[in-house]
Amino acid sequence: MVPPDSLEGEEHFVKAKDAALRFLTYRARSEAEVRRRLSKKYGPAVIEQVIETLLRQNFLDDSSFAQVWRDNRELHRPRAKRMVQQELRQLGVSSDVIQDSLEGYSDESNAYDAGIKLARKLASRNFSDEELRRRISSLLQRRGFSYGMVRETVEKLCGELGADSLHRQDDAKNHEEESQPPDTKADRDAQQSKQS
Repeated sequence: MVPPDSLEGEEHFVKAKDAALRFLTYRARSEAEVRRRLSKKYGPAVIEQVIETLLRQNFLDDSSFAQVWRDNRELHRPRAKRMVQQELRQLGVSSDVIQDSLEGYSDESNAYDAGIKLARKLASRNFSDEELRRRISSLLQRRGFSYGMVRETVEKLCGELGADSLHRQDDAKNHEEESQPPDTKADRDAQQSKQS
């Protein structure tokens, strides 16, 4: 092991710090992620020196990282609180920091947001109510929401979207009926009176 005070140690420190900064350019990282990455090429003394420097210069901050992770999940890929906790734990964030960053996290609103995004995406495909329910339920289960939360969210979404999907189906049915030619004089008369 090369002492960090020597010229060679300083060179290792500079290379390790540059590697850490490159690693941080892609996205925010936890302290543990940076340590793991650096441990592939550098010794503990150099890693410790780099971590201390990055912390002092505010390039590393697990609290900020956890908050950014939470915000990103809520905005782009809503999921259950317990899944976000698990992700942060796997990324090496301490339990206290996780608990602080997830304070006020609402499974109810995140389940609704995830479900409504999918429902809007599927709205133009004319799925049956049963198929729509199944697809939304599957997504919410994969995102870690409890069975009760999934059921509650699906009911709420289908209640809100039910009228819209019924109107779409009625409009499609009426358009289909209007586009077919009348068969008899009575049908033609009925259609003409409908249009008047």
